[in-house]
Amino acid sequence: MRLTKPILFTAVAGVLLYSLFRKSAGAGSLNFFPSKVHSFEFDGLTPVVTIGLGVQNTSNQSFTLNSFAGKLFSNSYYIGNLSSFVKQTIYPNSQQIIYIKARLQPLGIVNDIIRAIDNKNFSQEIIMKATANVDRLQVPVNLQFKVGL
Repeated sequence: MRLTKPILFTAVAGVLLYSLFRKSAGAGSLNFFPSKVHSFEFDGLTPVVTIGLGVQNTSNQSFTLNSFAGKLFSNSYYIGNLSSFVKQTIYPNSQQIIYIKARLQPLGIVNDIIRAIDNKNFSQEIIMKATANVDRLQVPVNLQFKVGL
């Protein structure tokens, strides 16, 4: 009887560690990609762009995206903050679009980006450096994309 409790405890701990390892490996394999600009508005004088971010899950596990936060850069300049604190589930073998608020800084480069979005007559390269909280695991999301044409 004395030997059964440590063996049972070790087995349960092993299953939990394996489950955590599989969850973290699966969360790290989520594929993030830029979608499209959903809306554009002002919060006082601050331009706020709601952008879509696609999330693809090729694993057999579902994941809960608890939060998303990060920074936007253009031409090596910080141009805005990203955030989404809406809990969303990404089901196994599926993809979903999540919506993120980008609060842009009132800089000259931001005016260029707004013109690129509105007029679609030139392009601007954007770098996203963010972190997603997926099932309480921190997953880095680093993307580089262009807005405009």
